[in-house]
Amino acid sequence: MIDIDERTADVRKQWRKQQVEERLAWGPAWTDTGLVFTKEDGVGFEKLVVRHGMPRITLHKLRHLAASLQIAAGIDIGIVS
Repeated sequence: MIDIDERTADVRKQWRKQQVEERLAWGPAWTDTGLVFTKEDGVGFEKLVVRHGMPRITLHKLRHLAASLQIAAGIDIGIVS
């Protein structure tokens, strides 16, 4: 469990709603990866990045970036990890 700000929580809820709609639209063609960020068929993260005009970055690198920013902001390394 992690703490996130209200805006991030709202974006996550909106994304979850969109993902559920896409899952229903794809029906049996949906690939359930168990991941949060997926393409319309349930497979990846890249299209979401492009859709929102974000710089191209892998989800793994995004995780490291988030950790680095938290450490730079003075959050305890034990909390970050």
